[in-house]
This record gives sequence, C-alpha cells and structure tokens, in this order.
Amino acid sequence: MSTTPTATTPARTVYRADHPGSFIRPAALRQARIDRAHGRIGDTELKHIEDEAILGVLALQREVGLDVQSDGEFRRKFFMTGPYAVLEGVEDTVTPDFNRYPRLRDVDSELLPEVTRPTVIVVGRLRLKRRISGDEAAFLKRHATAPYKVTIPSPITLATHGTWFKPGVTDRFYPSIEAVWQALVELLAGEVRALVEDGVPYIQVDAPAYTRFMVSEQRAQLQDPQKEFDRIVAMENALLQQARAPGVTSAVHICLGTFFLGDPTPLGGEPPVQYDPDWTGKLFGALDADVFQVEYTGRAQEGALQALRDVPKGKVVALGVINVRDPQLESQDDLLRKVDEAARYFPVDNLALISNCGFAGNNAGAFMSEEQQRRKLELLVDTARKVWG
Repeated sequence: MSTTPTATTPARTVYRADHPGSFIRPAALRQARIDRAHGRIGDTELKHIEDEAILGVLALQREVGLDVQSDGEFRRKFFMTGPYAVLEGVEDTVTPDFNRYPRLRDVDSELLPEVTRPTVIVVGRLRLKRRISGDEAAFLKRHATAPYKVTIPSPITLATHGTWFKPGVTDRFYPSIEAVWQALVELLAGEVRALVEDGVPYIQVDAPAYTRFMVSEQRAQLQDPQKEFDRIVAMENALLQQARAPGVTSAVHICLGTFFLGDPTPLGGEPPVQYDPDWTGKLFGALDADVFQVEYTGRAQEGALQALRDVPKGKVVALGVINVRDPQLESQDDLLRKVDEAARYFPVDNLALISNCGFAGNNAGAFMSEEQQRRKLELLVDTARKVWG
C-alpha cells in the first residue's frame, strides 16, 4: 500500500481548525443557572445572561482564529439536552449514576438536573413543543463572524442514556422501543432539515458512543454487533441525509467520553484503547457525513491512526489531538508528528484538527481554566496554519 495516499477533493469546505462546539461556561452563566434552579431569577433574565455569554465566546473564537464558530452550547443544561427541553411525551426520572460518578454525591440535589444526563421514560406521544435549536441558529446567524455550526445529539447518544421504554406505560403509545426510536429519529431529522432551511452552514451530530464499534473490547460486549451497527447507522443516516444540501457541511463527532464529574485524570481512569481499522473504516464508509471528528489523544494508543487506512478518500477526518481533560498544553511538535503519522494512511489534504471533545459539556465545570482553554485553542489554530497555511 502506498505511504502517500492520494487526496480526493472533499465535497464540502474543510475547516482546518475546528472544535466540537462546547466551551467552558463562564462564572456568570453558571451562577445564573444555579439561581434559575432555585427560582431566584426567571427565564427572561437567564436568556439575557446566556446572550451575553454567547457574545463573549464568539469573541473568543474570533480572536483565536477558529475556522468555524459555535454558541458554546451555552443555552443547554447538558450538551445533549436540546431535544429533551422541548420534547413532549417524556418524563425525566433524574437518576444519577452515583456508582459510576461518585462525585455527583457532592452536587446540591436541586442542581442535579443541571449536571446529570437525562434518564427519560416515554409516557405519551412524542411531539416537539417548539424547534429544538431554532433560537440557537437564529442568534448565531445574527452574531457569528465566520461559518457557524449547530450541534444536535445523535440517536446513538440518546439511545445510550435513559430507559425510554417502560412496559405498561410506554406501550400504551408505542408498541416497541424500535417504534420509539423511529418517532424520535423523525423529529431529529425534521430539525436537521429546518436547520438547512435556516441557512446553517455546518451541522454536527454528536455521537461519542460509536467507539462501541471501533474498540474491539467494547464491541465484544455487544450481543449482536452487526445488527446494532446496521440499526444505529440507519437512524443516523436519516439525520445526515437531511443535511446534504449545497453549502452545508455535515459532521459526526466521536470520542471516548468526557464528563467533568467523572474521573478527573487526563486519561479518564481507563487504559488507552486501540481503534479497530476494519470497523473504523466500515463505520466511516457507512455514515453519510462529510467530516468525522475522532479522538486521537493519549487515550488512543500509538498506532491508532492506522484505523484511517480504510476511510473513504472523499471524507474529511478531523483529528481530535487537543485533550480537554488535561490542563497541560500539548507540544506542537507532538501535534505535527500526529498529522504526519495520519498522512501515512489518509491524505493530508483531507485532514483537519480539533479538540478531542467539548471543553465543558454542562454546568458542572471543566478540567481547566478559561485561560488554559484559550491557549489550547490558539495552539490548535497555529498548528493548523503551519500544516495547511
């Protein structure tokens, strides 16, 4: 096999210095969410504080030179809670996993919904009270100074959290969990279609749980990996195909998971993993996205970049080389070395750089300060400029 893969021109704009969308919530916004949870302020005042925080994070992205901007996901309690906030027919049981995340025990019980992944049960027909991310898109359209993105949670992300189907309750409205997923996918696909109509240039689907297929040890725990793969990919593509429009870039974000109230170490308390090249190529070949944002920090063993060898050449792979779990600034030489290594298996013209995950996916805090976040973003942009100009 050639060690200098031939580039195939990507179908969409390549954003060389990218990020998954979530930034550290500033202190004023975190306090406002606490005050709202305790009833000390109302929704109108919270929205005003959110607006100010988003204008601030847009300024940060402009100053460091990122190629694509987001609102930091500052209007969301948790990066995945956009649909839940407007979804009728579900009940959130708010059942934190204290065994897996013991630090949740230190959180004020009234604030748990702010930092806990939703655990929902379907108790009626699923309907949207309003658009999932219409307000986010409209604000970005008015205030972003570069191409901007809106992120939505993938069906695989929603499927990973919550029970959804409760016999004796849910089956009064849907005969099976598959019927629930179909209804949910239709709602999410409709939102993607609406974002395209809004003129959003970059739509990102957050799907960290795809590592269950890419990592052999995780895949071995699945009862029927191929059947689950086919089911999830079909649901995902129902969303991604709605984003296939002129001037629109679609992306899927895949990582090994980041939760501030989980293990605080740079590797997340787990041993490094190796991506399976065959399943990684198979996944990227099956998903109808333009860009795959994939974690390649210390949690993925050296050699994991070999998984790029079977990725279809028309795709773009954004290497997640900035670790949002580690306040220590990366070495630029190490980042450049990773790009060189990746280019042995995938065309450098079809590569980009990104952080491995969002810097803070909820209101619980972050692994570093806002200044450390800025320095990491500056390094990301500077490295991308050194590679691609």
